[in-house]
Amino acid sequence: MVLDMNGFLPGDTSFRTNKKKNKGCGVLFLIMLIAAGLAFVVYYTVTNNYFAEFGKKTEKTENVIAEKDEINKVGETSANDLNSMPELPVQKSAPVIEPPKEMVNIAPENKVVDSTGIMAQWKKIRELKNAKKYKEYTTLLENIYKYHSNDSHGAAALLRLGLYSRSKGDIVSAQKYWRKAYLKLPTTVSGRLSSLLLADFWYKSYVKSAVPQYERWEAIRDAYSNTIGRDDCSFISQKMRNKIIDRLIYLNKRVVFSRSECVGSSFYIVKPNDRLQTIAQKNGVHFDGIALINGIRAPQYYIRVGEKLKILKLPAEIVVDKSDMTLTLYLGGKWVKQYPVCHGGDKTIVGKYTISTKSSNPSWTDPVTKKVYSSSDRRNTLGARWLGFGGDGATAGLGIHGTTLPHSIPGKTSHGCVRMFNKDVKEIYGLALIGSVVTIKP
Repeated sequence: MVLDMNGFLPGDTSFRTNKKKNKGCGVLFLIMLIAAGLAFVVYYTVTNNYFAEFGKKTEKTENVIAEKDEINKVGETSANDLNSMPELPVQKSAPVIEPPKEMVNIAPENKVVDSTGIMAQWKKIRELKNAKKYKEYTTLLENIYKYHSNDSHGAAALLRLGLYSRSKGDIVSAQKYWRKAYLKLPTTVSGRLSSLLLADFWYKSYVKSAVPQYERWEAIRDAYSNTIGRDDCSFISQKMRNKIIDRLIYLNKRVVFSRSECVGSSFYIVKPNDRLQTIAQKNGVHFDGIALINGIRAPQYYIRVGEKLKILKLPAEIVVDKSDMTLTLYLGGKWVKQYPVCHGGDKTIVGKYTISTKSSNPSWTDPVTKKVYSSSDRRNTLGARWLGFGGDGATAGLGIHGTTLPHSIPGKTSHGCVRMFNKDVKEIYGLALIGSVVTIKP
């Protein structure tokens, strides 16, 4: 029997069938290999996306925790500036704020007569707190508020009652105490700390919500504004003060510099042939202010028939702090915005002034040579706007203006005026009307 070269009998075709089968198996194996590769790619992509999303969620959670931790440092960061006392047993989320400095201001060593025995009561409160007799502790605090509801002692009692309530998990009662201290005694240190605690709680609850809540945002802005006040806020740390200012800027973008309704606002529907200048004149405001609030770009000031414009009529107040080299704008008594400035050191005289003149692209008279330079002259350093105080004697010629020397801000190199960046002075120019009060602090 003779076999061919493939080991099969002559005429036997089975080997060709097996060869085809082998070839089919190879193709099938290749297809399976490709499928396995695709499956691996899909698995790898899905897994990576999952862990990336998981990482984002983890990072977001960590950021929220970090924000909470930062907010919860309110008491810790201010404790160095306040009287020290043993802490109440509080939850991890509850900041501990010690008694305010206002207690020190009425101490016997300051030669203030303690006619009501209030200092003895505060001493008793410390003893009860140390002894963990919290029922007697809260009763005495309630008693202090009852007989001192209109002074700083009553505010301090409400602040502590709120802190104690929150340490027990009763956040509703805590807010009631803080709200009472904030609304009834807003200028006391304890009233301002209470407004801070309320604002922090509301901020976490409402500001990040998906649905706009303009009234609540405005209430939070007002509470933070009360905490900042018009002084240096020595009862809180600089870090906390900076955080409050950042939040005020964020809130004012949504409350003031937007078309949402707020205290002091009204609305005007643009009619045919209306111009922004005539609309402003009708409503007793400046057209630059309308443009700033409604996001209308200068110098075109394009408006459309039927457009709804927000008109804000609130008294403006400006506070210049020479030590910080800042100018702060208040509208209706609320903190709105802060700007860096350059002043003239001793030439910028501390006191209260009133804006008496306003000018766009003003000319400048050199105080030494008395030579007048037009707005187009490069030697004119007044910049884009001028708000004059109209004083006499040493204060003659003082005012707020822009500059052609932006590198000088912040600084103390002006001739006595308050120098601002041109973009900043345009905002002040639009919102501060003739008669607005300007306070210059040391």
